[in-house]
Amino acid sequence: MFLNRLPLAMDSDSLSSPSSNSSRSSEDGYIKKILTGIGGFVSVQTATADAVHALLRDRLREDGKITRVPQSVAQRLRLDSVDEAFVRSCRDGCVVECAKRLDELETLATKADLPRGLGRQRDEKKMYPALNRLFEFIASYRHDSQTSTSRGSCRCSAKTSIKGEEHTAGFPLTYPDGAALARGCTPDSFYWRDIRAFVECKASTLQGEPSGVTTVPETVVQGADYARLHLSADPFRVFSVGLLIYGFSFMVAIFDQDGVCLSDPYHLRNNLDVFIRVVYQLGHGLSDVELGRDPTVEQLHLPEDSQLRKALDDLAEKQGMPNVSKDFPSYKITLKTSDIYSMDGATKRPETDETTWVTIGPPIWSSLSYLGRGTTVWRVVAMDGSDIPHPWEVLILKNAWRRSHRDSESSIYVTVKRAIGADPLSAHRKGIAEFRVGADVTFPGRGEAISVNNLRYLFLGGSIIPPPEPQTPVLHRLILATQGRALWYCESLKELLRGMGAALRGHKFLVSKGILHRDISAGNIMLSSLANPPDGMEGFLMDLEYARLNTITEIHAMKIAPDATTSATHTVFKDAKRGAEMTGTLQFMAAELLEALEKGKAVQHEVHHDLESFVWVLAYAVSRHLQRRSGLGEAVKAELRQHFVRSYGRFLFADINDARISLRPLRPPSVYEEMLPQGMDNLYKGLQTALAAHFVHIPGREPKPLTHDMLLDLFDTAYHSL
Repeated sequence: MFLNRLPLAMDSDSLSSPSSNSSRSSEDGYIKKILTGIGGFVSVQTATADAVHALLRDRLREDGKITRVPQSVAQRLRLDSVDEAFVRSCRDGCVVECAKRLDELETLATKADLPRGLGRQRDEKKMYPALNRLFEFIASYRHDSQTSTSRGSCRCSAKTSIKGEEHTAGFPLTYPDGAALARGCTPDSFYWRDIRAFVECKASTLQGEPSGVTTVPETVVQGADYARLHLSADPFRVFSVGLLIYGFSFMVAIFDQDGVCLSDPYHLRNNLDVFIRVVYQLGHGLSDVELGRDPTVEQLHLPEDSQLRKALDDLAEKQGMPNVSKDFPSYKITLKTSDIYSMDGATKRPETDETTWVTIGPPIWSSLSYLGRGTTVWRVVAMDGSDIPHPWEVLILKNAWRRSHRDSESSIYVTVKRAIGADPLSAHRKGIAEFRVGADVTFPGRGEAISVNNLRYLFLGGSIIPPPEPQTPVLHRLILATQGRALWYCESLKELLRGMGAALRGHKFLVSKGILHRDISAGNIMLSSLANPPDGMEGFLMDLEYARLNTITEIHAMKIAPDATTSATHTVFKDAKRGAEMTGTLQFMAAELLEALEKGKAVQHEVHHDLESFVWVLAYAVSRHLQRRSGLGEAVKAELRQHFVRSYGRFLFADINDARISLRPLRPPSVYEEMLPQGMDNLYKGLQTALAAHFVHIPGREPKPLTHDMLLDLFDTAYHSL
């Protein structure tokens, strides 16, 4: 149900904590394969498909997450724009030339629909040859009405090698049944980000139809799983399109951060003309923006010898990024500065004002979630025309979806700045990211926000009246002036502790001002990228969207639709609860909150919950850091990866909480003894003792909640011992 906060190691198994040798053997049996990706990142392919799909199915069951507005899907794909004469001629030719293949698909569907025990056969791979023949015929068919001689298409393959996104820990080694690819891609080897739209196949017609009122079809669940990977791997994508083929039927699904829009179901033979229109548009007819690319972002295709390419490579090297990062495309991003949050609060600027940035290497962070915020974090540098002006200033750009009824993260940063400015001891501002500018993203040339509701209904010719969606996700973008890098890219464990301590002191300051972060995770604490960072800024805290404030801020308006008579307003009142009582990324959430989520209880998110999350983040960062060390033997690598999977590779509340209560992340395998200095070993033992006293679930024991001073003392002691 809380899929928007899925763990970082997305395809790690839901494992039980072993209490005996026999249970450990059972646990090991779940792990199918653990592979190391480029740059030392861990990609885990485990027996988790059922767990992931169960979570997706539960989330999609919620009201409004599956929407059937067939005319909306048809208009977004511009199916009527495909020349009618071409469609008729192609259909007539396909009926003759592909008759055998159509018969094969119908026979396979008939066998797949049989009851168990009566010869039922379900193997979607057997559909590939027939489907590929249809795809190829449509792509190569020529008609007098068509002027283009080069046309892309869809293709299914059981041998396709889709390259994983090595910059994202836990990106699964999986791929859809087929895909429509960007021009110039090799069909048998490409990146997820090269996919324009994906194809999902199920052998039976029954797998594409709900069997009850609340049942989500299998093909839609599988499509949602592919969509979350597509959205993560192509980080500036605002929705993902899937062609779902099940038995002898098909439909089109458009997945976004608020659910999925489905077309009507179609019969492949009876609606062959619709199939031709869909395949044509996915492979050729639609632009990247029409297939989901953020319209305010442009992928740059830079020659190796271009000055901009050399400058970006130089910046990547100075940032300590691995060489593989140079192969990642650069993106030019534009942010309008009309209704914008800046350092002086909410300010109005001319509509024509805008700032442009270009990304450096792959994202620092890219969420693998679906129906969540879809957060990506990048290193960027400002552009002036087609060049990067000197001196270069590397900034942090965050791209995320927020609910329209909630205050934006930019407004929270403004509140924090005011709290800092009002403090006579300005040094206390250290350990917190410095906010530069931020705003909701708007459609180019228009004043409307890029929201799910607007993407679904607004720009479709006006024939569809959008339903009222007061809480639609809205794309928000902000720039932080504090340069950072992931915790596990630390040069040493001493640097890691120094940075974590600085962020912890920043958290302490926020709490003193009535601001509780409530989303402490490995993606929200960073180390400074500066060679000699200022004292207290060796690490810093960011991502304040889920913070709880005990202050009052102004009301700010955001135009949701062009014909809206009123603007949506969002205000933070005193003691307001900004969202759910319990928030946070599951893999770092406090044990008490996890247990409450599992049992459906209400628990107030308190300071000590955030502090417990700091502990889990530290152990996570240490584990990732050790796996990046060079010269490790295969046996050592395997033991480190297995510990990581068991500690941070679970899905269900009960399993994650079990790992926390057992303190597994702080009870590393024996191989750690040779890799961790004595000071870190003592720190782990001290944290174990503190957490054992902190946990509230132990009968007959009065809990002793964690405090800032308690953790800072442990961190500082370990730091000075290294």
